[in-house]
Amino acid sequence: MRNHFTRGATTALNGKDSSDLKDAVPAAGLLAGTWLCAGAFDDSGGRTAAWAMTEAAAFSTAAAYLFKAVAGRIRHDARLDLPDMDTIF
Repeated sequence: MRNHFTRGATTALNGKDSSDLKDAVPAAGLLAGTWLCAGAFDDSGGRTAAWAMTEAAAFSTAAAYLFKAVAGRIRHDARLDLPDMDTIF
C-alpha cells in the first residue's frame, strides 16, 4: 500500500511534515485578531475568548505530545519490516 501512494516521490512518508507552519498560521491569525480586536474595543469578552483559545491550543498540544510519548507508538512509515499490502492480497 505504501508503495502505491509513494511511487516516484522523493520525500514520501519521511515523518517530516513541511506544512506544519502553514497549518498553524490561520489559527495564530485568528488568535491574534481576536486579541487585537478585544484590545481595540476594550472588550473583556473578547479577551476572555482569546485566553480560552490560547489555553485550548496549549492543552491540546501538550496532550498530543503526552499521549504520543506514553503510547510509544511507532509511526507507520517508520516500520520498514512490514510486508507490502499489495503482495498480501
